[in-house]
Amino acid sequence: TEMNRKRRFICTQLDQYLKVMNTNFKSISIACKEAYLFMKKRNGGHIINIASMAGIIPSFGYTAYGISKCAVINLTRSYFKDCESNVNVTAIAPGIVVTRMGNLKFGDNIANTYTVSRHTTIPEEIAALVAFILSPVGKYLNGETLEACSNENLF
Repeated sequence: TEMNRKRRFICTQLDQYLKVMNTNFKSISIACKEAYLFMKKRNGGHIINIASMAGIIPSFGYTAYGISKCAVINLTRSYFKDCESNVNVTAIAPGIVVTRMGNLKFGDNIANTYTVSRHTTIPEEIAALVAFILSPVGKYLNGETLEACSNENLF
């Protein structure tokens, strides 16, 4: 059935859950700490964490992934509160992005399946958002998570 194609969280094995947490949260947590210490010594910088809309809006079959990305969002807010220097920390929470991981390619017909706006984000749009965050106005986004989701209906 359709529901069995995605893994129910209750059926997720501990080793699978830990692999998702290690990949999506632990690695970012370690990199964020090292980047912060490096930037603090150099009197400033901007850390951009990549989260996911799944960390904001729960979605069936992606619970472990959503938990790991919610942790990234909380990490971003925590670093904002903890930072004592000119190091800014911002997160981006993309929705569906045309990537190999998402099994989508540019030009796929995603109408009535993924998004309300019938637009799937392309990587270049996320890159443009990164450039905006790194611009002079990006300092006003410290501690924030920017939702880059094209008005998606993720339920």
